[in-house]
Amino acid sequence: MNLIIPTLLIRVPVYERVKGTDGQDIVDAPDSAAMWHWGQLTIIADHAGQEFSRLGRARVGTVAWLGGQRYKCILAEIGWIQDKRLHRANGRLVHEEWQTGLCIYTCHGQKFGNIQPVRLTHWRTT
Repeated sequence: MNLIIPTLLIRVPVYERVKGTDGQDIVDAPDSAAMWHWGQLTIIADHAGQEFSRLGRARVGTVAWLGGQRYKCILAEIGWIQDKRLHRANGRLVHEEWQTGLCIYTCHGQKFGNIQPVRLTHWRTT
């Protein structure tokens, strides 16, 4: 299945991570993004230096396609990963606040100790 964000020139194959792994091998491979689910929320990640280099240009209203389903960006912000947990800018955990839709993210800048800043985007079906 491909993730396509036409206005950002993103088109990348998305692969489900193996349960019990963090999917880093998928993220590290060129031309691939890792996907997993937290309830009804689908999370997709890739490196900023690879296919997600333009994800930072996503704005509210940007359109994406995943497996034939159309999505619209409803939020774009800077969050962080700490202890393998994805946090929003408000400090809350992504999977606790966003129950449905897509969370597409990539690293943003340098790591500070065990904190990795990330660009977070939240998408809903349209």
